[in-house]
Amino acid sequence: RITDRCNAAWRQWALIASLESVCITGGRELRGLIMLRMIINNKEHQAEGIGGIHGLLSSIAQTDDLEIWISHEGEQSLSALLNENCGWLMYLRFPEDAGFSSRNPDRSEQASETEVFLLANGQSDSYPRSWTLERSEVFAAILEFAKSYDQPKAVAWHDDTMS
Repeated sequence: RITDRCNAAWRQWALIASLESVCITGGRELRGLIMLRMIINNKEHQAEGIGGIHGLLSSIAQTDDLEIWISHEGEQSLSALLNENCGWLMYLRFPEDAGFSSRNPDRSEQASETEVFLLANGQSDSYPRSWTLERSEVFAAILEFAKSYDQPKAVAWHDDTMS
């Protein structure tokens, strides 16, 4: 079965999402599956399809401090940091990419206003409040990325390679 072949190839790190798309494994196309890797606070998680991912996100929605990584076969990835108030996103096209970080056009840019995020390793990172989104927007962007494997369109992005 296609599912068994993909699962065997990516068992160590993949979250199988049953989507209407293509998974490339061993040089062959396997229709109907996409390989996802999803890590939440340094723990790997598995879910079946978009419904499973939605359920997993719903189960952690009330957790204050979250570091979420979701990636497709080591290529594009989306990272989310959340605290009790808001979240910040980073989209990477490939592993060494400077990438893109979220911006919120509804929040003014004031250097003194920052949000602190606790990473899974215990480190604290601060980002300007104008770079943060509502938690619901962050979860929606994660679902959009899981469906499309592309930079979520609903987010205003800053190209960090231009900094």
